[in-house]
Amino acid sequence: MSRRRNRTARFASRTSRRRPRKRLKLLLLTQLTCSGCFSATPFQSARVTESGERAGHLSVQRSEPRDPDRDAGYVIVEGGTRIPLGGGRVDMGFNGAFVSYDPATETSGRYGGVMFGLDTKFEVVPDILAVDLPFRFTYAGAGSFHTMQFYPRAILSVPVASGVELNLSATRFIFLGGGDYMPWGYSAGLALGKRGGTIIRPEVGVLDYPEGGDMIQFGIAITPEFTVPGKATAPQTEPQGPVYGPADERTPH
Repeated sequence: MSRRRNRTARFASRTSRRRPRKRLKLLLLTQLTCSGCFSATPFQSARVTESGERAGHLSVQRSEPRDPDRDAGYVIVEGGTRIPLGGGRVDMGFNGAFVSYDPATETSGRYGGVMFGLDTKFEVVPDILAVDLPFRFTYAGAGSFHTMQFYPRAILSVPVASGVELNLSATRFIFLGGGDYMPWGYSAGLALGKRGGTIIRPEVGVLDYPEGGDMIQFGIAITPEFTVPGKATAPQTEPQGPVYGPADERTPH
C-alpha cells in the first residue's frame, strides 16, 4: 500500500508540475506573439541568387528595448539558404531560427521559441533595388494562425568600394491573425566580401512601434556564396566572322 501511495503521490506531483509548464508555454507564446520577436535586419542585399548559384546564411542578432522596464530583449540565431527561381530575377530563401527571450525577472529563467520562414525576393533594379516578401511562423510550445507574420521589405544596395557594399532596408511587419503590434523596421549594414565568396554582413536596425516600446537591433551574419557543380551558366561568346590573315587582308582600292 505504501508503494501505491508513493506512486500516486509522485503522479500527482508530476501532474502539478506539468500544468505550470503548459501555462508557461502559453505565456511564452503570448509574449512572442505580442512582442513579435521581429527582425529588422535582413542580412542580405538587393542582388538575387542567379541560376547555378546557391547562398547560405548564418546570423546572430541581439535586440535591446529602449525601455527595459516595459519590454524584454531577445537573441535570434538564424540559419538558412537561398536558391534561384525563374529567369534569374527572382530567388527564394528558406530559414529557421531559435529565439532566446530575456527573462522578465532574474529568477524566472530564460525562455525560447523556434521560428520557421520562407521568402521570395524580386529584383526591381539589378543589384540595386529589390522587394522581399517573407512569411514566418513562430512556435513556442504551441502555434496557430495568429503567430504567422508577413513583412514586405524593400532593399537598396549601393556599392561603396571594391568588395564593400552598403545595404539599406525598410520593412512593414504584419500579423496575419491581426494584432495591435505592427511596427516598421529600418536597417543599415555593410557587405564585406566579393560575389561568389564568403561575405560578412554587420548590420544595425530599429523597430519603430507606433504605441512606443522601440527596439534597437544589431548583429552579424556570414553568407557564403558558391556555384553548384554542373549547373554553372555557360559563358556567352559573341559570334565571330571570318578571320583574315596578313596575306589576305582586304584593302580599299
